[in-house]
Amino acid sequence: MNPLHTAVYMPVLLTTIAFLFLAITPIIGYLSQKSAPKWPYRLLVLVLLVGSFYAFKSAHGIEHAVFYCLFLITVPAYVWIYINSTRKPVKPIKRPSPYRSTASIWYKLLMILLAGPLALAMAIVMATGVTHLLPLLTLNRLVVMIMLMPLLWGLIAVWLTATTHLSRTGLILISISGLSVWGLQ
Repeated sequence: MNPLHTAVYMPVLLTTIAFLFLAITPIIGYLSQKSAPKWPYRLLVLVLLVGSFYAFKSAHGIEHAVFYCLFLITVPAYVWIYINSTRKPVKPIKRPSPYRSTASIWYKLLMILLAGPLALAMAIVMATGVTHLLPLLTLNRLVVMIMLMPLLWGLIAVWLTATTHLSRTGLILISISGLSVWGLQ
């Protein structure tokens, strides 16, 4: 085969493989609900997402692959949310302790505090830590940090408002922020 044809068709083939890997992940996630050991399916979904990213990176470069990862990988997540929302609801488990109740005013105040100013501070620290890991010029670091910070803040706030285990989530976020601060030094 002519090398020119290979150079033209290889990015198309790799992009097709990346999109196929991405399209298969919700199907495998749905199958994981039907099986008893869920971890092999979850591991397969993770491998497919990473494989999709690397196929797209090989076809178009790291700059396009980062945007592919940030924007197109959310499509299977939305499909997964839709699949889970159409299932029959499971009866909620009664919580015996009142401080774990999501109706408690203290729980709501703690969530507002965590999802508001603390999540913003964590997002700023994490965005700064991530941009210092990238080999960019100072001006480019500032632009990437300004673009990444609201995205991280939104992700952290959504994660905090979606969980009922604020202590575990808060501990994970504080640990990641501590690692980011340690990485900046």
